[in-house]
Amino acid sequence: MLFAAVCEIRNTSDRDYLDSLYRSYYPMLHKLAAGITRDTLTAGDIVTNAMLSLFSKIPDLRAMAELECAAYLKATVRNAAYKYYNGRTRQNLTEVSFDDALFSLPDQDDPAVLIEIDDEFEVVREAIATLEQAERQVLHLKYSAQLTACEIAQIVNAPSEAAVHMRLSRARRKLLRLLEDWGWGDE
Repeated sequence: MLFAAVCEIRNTSDRDYLDSLYRSYYPMLHKLAAGITRDTLTAGDIVTNAMLSLFSKIPDLRAMAELECAAYLKATVRNAAYKYYNGRTRQNLTEVSFDDALFSLPDQDDPAVLIEIDDEFEVVREAIATLEQAERQVLHLKYSAQLTACEIAQIVNAPSEAAVHMRLSRARRKLLRLLEDWGWGDE
């Protein structure tokens, strides 16, 4: 809880002010952070850390009207939650693996069909492996992680959703050309 950390603040007036902000706005700020991170425990930590980061801003916060202060607190917590979420998303999704997530074999009773399908998947896997890292990443994020263009743009630092669509289109075209060059799909 914030109280233990706030006790370290020497100025009792500032300590009491920050603690009162925390207690007053915690439910709203926690709900905001939990909505972004989808994790209530982490949301509590984010709110606490965000509030502590505002210690140097106490004079500014005191000068703000109540609604302005609430908006500032929300913006601070929202930014901290997105920073946490984006960091976790990048950490979890930047490693591109097309093994089982993208190419799982369908349920079939005929072993010959399974072998044929597995061979086709293997050719596609090999073609994907020859793509550049950035191309593999956008394909993975779109088709394996099933993220939206907006989410992909945030992860790969693309300037817009349109840029993500363009990258996806180029990667798909390049993959198709590779497969055609290898004679795949000629049957």
